[in-house]
Amino acid sequence: MQRKKYNNKDGQGYAKGYEKKNKQMSGQNIAHLKKNPDYILFSVASILILCGLFTVATVSFPVAVEKFGAPWHYFLRQSSMLGIGIATSFLFYKISIEKIKKVAPILFLINFALLIAVFLPKLGVSSGGANRWLSLGGIIFQPSEFLKVSFILYVASWLSGRQNIKTKKHLNQLILPFAVILLAVFVVLIMQPNLSTLSIIIFSGLVMYFIAKTPIIHTVIFLTVSIAGGIALIFKAPYRDRKSTRLNSSHIPLS
Repeated sequence: MQRKKYNNKDGQGYAKGYEKKNKQMSGQNIAHLKKNPDYILFSVASILILCGLFTVATVSFPVAVEKFGAPWHYFLRQSSMLGIGIATSFLFYKISIEKIKKVAPILFLINFALLIAVFLPKLGVSSGGANRWLSLGGIIFQPSEFLKVSFILYVASWLSGRQNIKTKKHLNQLILPFAVILLAVFVVLIMQPNLSTLSIIIFSGLVMYFIAKTPIIHTVIFLTVSIAGGIALIFKAPYRDRKSTRLNSSHIPLS
């Protein structure tokens, strides 16, 4: 019996067919999820949101009365922000995943540029030794808050195109770029400084990297380095002392 020989073109054709099949299955899964939403996840998110609003309403009463004479001031502001968030979520829900994948890198780059812009004299707002806020058109906001969304969208779209990387020769195309992404975000956030947002970003990135079926050793390496770096930063930086934070909390601009 003669064995059938496969040339390089056959391998490329198989890879393209496999990738096309994966895209079709992904599209079918997305369509199924849109027709059958995850009600358990929706219920958990709703409960957390309601608990957050209840906490804001009860804790902010004295401060709201003292500053604005209206006990429901902070509650109403948070509720309006919640309404904007729900409307934005519904809008993203209607947009196809493929379009989000195309826009995700652009959103991340814009957000990263805004993170750097907080250090500019005329745009950045400094308070309590931290440069976390940006003033545009009289509106003060934290670019790092938007990073929690743009980073997840970008990393998710980036990892989705690299799930078929298996050989050691091509693993450098996976672990090295991901390390560069985390390092860039780490440098900018630690210069602000903003350890809380950095912790959320690192944790979210590691979870997505692990779920993407990458080698477990990669996640172990990133996790070990992150924990060691976090402990070092906690003991080194004096501004993270809780007493100092409480004393300077009244000077932090509302975003």
